[in-house]
Amino acid sequence: MQELFCKKVIDEIMPAIRLIIANELYNKGYTQTQIANILGVTQPAIVNYRYKLRGKLIKRIKLNKKLRSEINNIISDIVNKNGRLVNYTCKICEITRNEHLIRKEELNEFICAKTL
Repeated sequence: MQELFCKKVIDEIMPAIRLIIANELYNKGYTQTQIANILGVTQPAIVNYRYKLRGKLIKRIKLNKKLRSEINNIISDIVNKNGRLVNYTCKICEITRNEHLIRKEELNEFICAKTL
């Protein structure tokens, strides 16, 4: 059965990326409420990110130079331009797919929402 690749990214990759971004923003002095608004999640979710209760693929993401670079760009945009994470979902999905961060054996046949 085909599934949207972006659903897999949103379910498995984005929590780890939110964890990275939440911790970076927290270290820059942002409050949990501000971070929650930026990331489009609840303040209790930020607590979970702070204690690393979410984001199972964190190691895989941190080791990938292209995705880590994009995360740094996202953080810069958030800090300097009031960016929001939702605006970067397609780019993150594309990098995830191209860099094989989700292994083929972890996927059913997938399709990209951009091609529908």
